[in-house]
Amino acid sequence: MARWILLNTVQLGTSLHTAGDVFDDVQEDITRVLFSGGMLVASTPSLETIASLLQAARKAGAAPELLAGMMTVIREEFANTVDATTATNVATVVPRHESFKNPQAAGVVLKVVVETDVAVSVTTLLDAPSNLQVVWDAGWSGGDLAISGTGPDGNACHELFVKNPGGTTVGVVAFAAIDVNGIVDGVPAGGGADTASVQTGALLGLAAPTATTAFKLTVDGVAEAIVAQVGANRTVQPTTVKVATKQFDIWYVESHTHAQAAHTHTLS
Repeated sequence: MARWILLNTVQLGTSLHTAGDVFDDVQEDITRVLFSGGMLVASTPSLETIASLLQAARKAGAAPELLAGMMTVIREEFANTVDATTATNVATVVPRHESFKNPQAAGVVLKVVVETDVAVSVTTLLDAPSNLQVVWDAGWSGGDLAISGTGPDGNACHELFVKNPGGTTVGVVAFAAIDVNGIVDGVPAGGGADTASVQTGALLGLAAPTATTAFKLTVDGVAEAIVAQVGANRTVQPTTVKVATKQFDIWYVESHTHAQAAHTHTLS
């Protein structure tokens, strides 16, 4: 449960909301606010006080544009004030939409690793950000595979796939690309021809750099349920399995957290 303060003017149905209005995400659907153009910031005691003053100003007849301007000035002053002893983390919710056109299905082989290999590069590139899975020959005598690359947010990512001869190890990290020689066998076998197949997984990876919450998914324009999602990993699994003949669209909110100084304003 959290309270959010509106930074601008937004129309929700027949109701006009102005800067300083407060939303409780238990009682209100804040995604509706966001996708109507609303900008929200997590409440703090200081912002609650300012919000109350702005609400009083609106009741006194202040124009919505004036209230939004006042909130902008106040937010800028907060951002430019540094007080290490009272700094707090403030979260802002940002709406996003991403399209994945014809992504590879789960199980597309990116690289077959022989148990004697030390470090190898992928042969087939990822068409869309996805988690990975490794299918191991029953006779695999090499070590675990460490895979490094770039995530959909552009940052470096890494995951260790623990060997499972005769089975499959499914990863949770979304990769947009795998580094050159980015598949490393920590303990290569001295001889033998058993393999481990590095493949695409069933998940789609979102480009947000921070945690996400997906709330709508369509396949070729038709809405369907989200089977699973892990906000911390920014991954989503659609009901329709990934296939290179369909377009998947995902709408989600992303939480940005930044340091903001809390201080006292004297109003006259």
